[in-house]
Amino acid sequence: MLQVVQATSELFFLLEGAERIEARFSSGKRWFSFERGFAPSPLSMELLSHMPNQPVTWASELGCNGRMVQLAYLGWIARVDGAWEKYRKNQEFGGEKSPLPHGVEASLWGDLHKIRNDLLKNRGRAQRKNTGRCEVLRWFKAGDEIHLTLDHVLDFLHHVGTYQSLTSVDPPLDVYWCIREEPPAGFSFRILSNRAFIESIPEEHGSGFGLFISIVFSDGIPYSAFVRRADEHADLMDELHAIQGAPTDEFGALILPGVGRMDAAAIYAAARRMLRAGDVPIDPGTPRIRFK
Repeated sequence: MLQVVQATSELFFLLEGAERIEARFSSGKRWFSFERGFAPSPLSMELLSHMPNQPVTWASELGCNGRMVQLAYLGWIARVDGAWEKYRKNQEFGGEKSPLPHGVEASLWGDLHKIRNDLLKNRGRAQRKNTGRCEVLRWFKAGDEIHLTLDHVLDFLHHVGTYQSLTSVDPPLDVYWCIREEPPAGFSFRILSNRAFIESIPEEHGSGFGLFISIVFSDGIPYSAFVRRADEHADLMDELHAIQGAPTDEFGALILPGVGRMDAAAIYAAARRMLRAGDVPIDPGTPRIRFK
């Protein structure tokens, strides 16, 4: 997991740089022209940095959704997938659905590998035999152009639990980023990623097993809620599967069977209060965020 955290930290650094570049250009303080492109040396002054007959602007090249950022995402997914492949081939591997350290399952990492294959081998077009067969990371369907965003990164990290402290590292290493003290104007409380899980409950809190729901909003704000307790792990499996298969509303909030629609706005407000108070989310896999 250390390599995953390092790769994500480097990706966030590059994304922040792209935001700063976009802000600079949108303010009108442009300091070069795209008309001649970029040359690696004075011997190739006519070399173009983009495909001919395609519109070129500061946003298409250097903006938050531009080609430079897509290259950063490509590097991130290749590095993370490479770390997984090296781990998988050097550790005892028990089958397609075998539980692995940090709550990782083979299907999640297999999905990332399928998306990586289409990015590197199929010119970024989702193929039915690769990305079209994803089980967990259902971001694209066959035929789609694969355009990665921060949403995809946070969704993957939420499922893999990368944000939890890595106890093998001293001091513990986490991915941190800053958030606004108040949500930006017009923020719609969009829930980016939902995950249900079962955890054992320590004896001092009643022992047994607990069913939880973990949520991450589009700005990285985490929240986790306790659903119910049971003496046996198996007693919670039916409800776990029901939550995992539950539909979502226009804000990404789960519509729970027998309960109804979750209130995304109320959950978002509660999640912010928890972070301000320094409370640690129940789910150790939710993002670790510091206010600044």
